[in-house]
Amino acid sequence: MFSDTKRAFFKNVRALHTKLTFDDVLGEPAFTTVQVPDVITESMFSKNISVKVPIISAAMDTVTEANLAIAIAKVGGLGIIHRNLSIEEQVEHVRKVKNYSHGLVSTPAYVLETDTVGDVLERKERGDLKFSSFPVLNGEQQLVGLITKTNLGYAEDPSARIGAIMTPLAELVTAEAGTTKEDALSLMQQKHIKLLLLVKPGQQLAGMYTQRDLMRARFGSMYNVDDSNGQLIVGAAVGFGDEGVDRAHALIAAGADVIVADSAHIDAQFEHDTIQRLLELGGADIVAGNVSTAGAAVRLAKLGVHGIKVGQGGGSICTTRVVTGFGTPQVSAIYDCAEALSDGGYDIPVCADGGIRHSGDIVLALMAGGSTVMLGGLLAGTAEAPGDVKMVDGKPTKEYRGMGSIGAMKKRFANDRYRGDEPVAEGVEGQVQYRGTVQNAVKQYIGGLKKGMREANALTINDLWSKAEFCRVTSAGVRESHPHDLIAMTSAPNYEG
Repeated sequence: MFSDTKRAFFKNVRALHTKLTFDDVLGEPAFTTVQVPDVITESMFSKNISVKVPIISAAMDTVTEANLAIAIAKVGGLGIIHRNLSIEEQVEHVRKVKNYSHGLVSTPAYVLETDTVGDVLERKERGDLKFSSFPVLNGEQQLVGLITKTNLGYAEDPSARIGAIMTPLAELVTAEAGTTKEDALSLMQQKHIKLLLLVKPGQQLAGMYTQRDLMRARFGSMYNVDDSNGQLIVGAAVGFGDEGVDRAHALIAAGADVIVADSAHIDAQFEHDTIQRLLELGGADIVAGNVSTAGAAVRLAKLGVHGIKVGQGGGSICTTRVVTGFGTPQVSAIYDCAEALSDGGYDIPVCADGGIRHSGDIVLALMAGGSTVMLGGLLAGTAEAPGDVKMVDGKPTKEYRGMGSIGAMKKRFANDRYRGDEPVAEGVEGQVQYRGTVQNAVKQYIGGLKKGMREANALTINDLWSKAEFCRVTSAGVRESHPHDLIAMTSAPNYEG
């Protein structure tokens, strides 16, 4: 996984009883044959969950809810819905993401031919029916027709039966169960229809395709979707003990692709016991974090987790290190964990969580062995993050707070991350610069990543592990790396100064 040179570099660092973070290192430029458009950013968040860009949004209540999870998945990343919600609320956020895009809708919502127009309109008002057209079934659960927005719009009597105003099955274009997305889209374009029902023997409904989602699948090439059904991929965070297991069970049932067991210090018996119970649930990958030492990473690997999150105390709103006196600078933490997992034969991806301020830090985190990076502050300021834009000193900002802050802990329903009679804060609350849409922000971060990979002659993230080399920098080198000797400076989209 790592070159002998990189191993020797960190071996020498350890010999000095030193740990390094982003400002302590740079990558050494190499002769390159790689061009930026050719760079491949695909990677793995966990054993079974891939991403087209290695960016994961943090499970924080000022960062990731459904809107941001949708936006990050549309640009190829992955969102982790935070757990400062009731189980029912968190489940609803997961469902919103999963219902945003479909290839095949395998279990579409339907109405009965005996339902009234008023019944259907009431269900639409409650949000039970989210499409504009619905299959109509009879009492034997056979498909008998389709009710559309147009049908409902022309219905004058709310007591009218759906069977009387629907488009009957004989007038519909349908396809057999098992029809592929490609064949479905071709048929829909040929017949000029927006919805195609699939029927299996016995006139049973087998699913449906919508033109909108099939076109998204064709042209939204960066969408991070599950190819089996065309839905966006989403994760969700849980805590520990019975509440954490109950929460995970509900989230998996709602369609969550990955569950993140989330703790400030997960290398503990209580947390390990819960992880074992989570792994027994099945139905989703389990990613555990956070850790920052080789031994802790290996202990999680032996439990059988599908991914490991590395980083303790490096976030811009985290005070764990200064409150507890413990933690590990992030570049060394990533490398130590990734090296130990590789040498131990554990094929488990590492997600680097915390401390990233610029796109160059993303490159360094991946060079050190990360497969993905988790971003909090760099996404908290986006339009899709929870909260409103507020003006501070004439500049647009959004709220950002640590999950160990007093405000976040008060909101948490099950206070199982920071236990005790009197909560001790391990985070602060503040404002970050407004950054526009997720799409625009991530475009800048990935642009920087691709340029960094070219500097290392790395076509893939695996190449970064094996080819890219580190060098130490001094404090003078850090100052030199940033803009300097200016009377005034106009910020760039990817640098505020």
